[in-house]
Amino acid sequence: MFLKYLIFITLILATIACSSNDDTDEEPVYDPPLTKELLISEVRVTSIPEDDGFRNTFVEVYNGTGFDVDLSDYGMWYSSNGSNGRWDESTQISFSGTLVHGEVIVIVREGTDSKIFPFPDFVWENLTANGDDGIALIKKTGNRYNVIDQYGEPYTNDNAPEYGAWDIAGIEDGSKDYVLWRKWLVDSPNIDWKQSAGTTEIGSEWIVISKDDYSNVGTYSPNIADFEPEDSTIPEIIPPLTNDLIISEVRVTSTAEEGDFRNTYIEIYNGTESDVQLSNYALQYASNGNDGMFDGSTQLTFDGTLAHGEVVIIAREGTDPSIILNPDYVWPDLKANGDDAVGLFKKNNGLFELIDQYGEPYDETNDPDGDWDIAGEPGASKNKVLWRKWIVSDPNTDWLNSAGTNVEDSEWIVKEKDDYSNLGTFTPQEYE
Repeated sequence: MFLKYLIFITLILATIACSSNDDTDEEPVYDPPLTKELLISEVRVTSIPEDDGFRNTFVEVYNGTGFDVDLSDYGMWYSSNGSNGRWDESTQISFSGTLVHGEVIVIVREGTDSKIFPFPDFVWENLTANGDDGIALIKKTGNRYNVIDQYGEPYTNDNAPEYGAWDIAGIEDGSKDYVLWRKWLVDSPNIDWKQSAGTTEIGSEWIVISKDDYSNVGTYSPNIADFEPEDSTIPEIIPPLTNDLIISEVRVTSTAEEGDFRNTYIEIYNGTESDVQLSNYALQYASNGNDGMFDGSTQLTFDGTLAHGEVVIIAREGTDPSIILNPDYVWPDLKANGDDAVGLFKKNNGLFELIDQYGEPYDETNDPDGDWDIAGEPGASKNKVLWRKWIVSDPNTDWLNSAGTNVEDSEWIVKEKDDYSNLGTFTPQEYE
């Protein structure tokens, strides 16, 4: 879309004439390389202002799928200075229009040199990268976006890149003040940044070029460089099997948080080996015990299909959009604060029956006095994030059994309240 619309590589071979007529080979034309998905094809970030104060930072995205692609299904997220180890969904830029096979779009930072980028496809105000900030290419699946490719990665203090930049292809601090081209032999996007960056020239997915080389802006880099992928640092994760849908993650808050948000959500996972019709399932709520019963008037019914290995996220009204930008459902009755229960129900002969639950309705005989202990941790049912263990294959309506009395016998893993690292995926943790 930007600057160039076809990729041509011209190779002229000079020959020695043996007669009065010059014989020259025809100029070969290379078709655009095929890829399995859109991918980030070129990046340039700068750590300092340049001539005339410009910050010439851009990201290029290439379509090699063999088909025209609807860009409204794609966008980008940003991670500034690590963003506490997660992508900041509030930075999202959404795309529009159609990207033809073999073409690219160019996304620039505000304040780039208009002589270099006279007609960018998108201007992204959040693109303030300076060497240690992550850029994610995202794709919509259902009502939610997932990361499919990335340059850099979110980080915490434990894995922050040294000196404010990542090494790429064996080049120290290669992620700042360089132009980086994705190699033609890379045919798939990659969310394993360490593998993508690589440790050697041949093992990296990237070619590190002088920071002032704009010769390939607007076209997928015409360099067919040697490439032997290094071993992946992310093992293949096979979603665990379950005998029915289960509640896979929970977070409730007992107090208003920063920005007056009440970041409460429920995640439900399908590990049944097949796609599931969500209209057969519903949630009900029990506020402050509710006299020992779930309240049918609070019922939230679902629709659509939930594929094997995927989750739905149900959020409380007023949840911070930087944490959950596009929840699958917003549930007005989800006002849990530590001693309220959520039940997962399944339709049987036209009636919904309880199959799984977090917490339990109570009365005077089983009042938890404000919160429940979980996995032996006092008061863990509020102001914590809770992951369901992978080894849990069945839903469970016995809450005391599910909560357990210690780390080993509980079905739940208690995490700190700001740990959103597994939100949107069933916890990739093997626990006994």
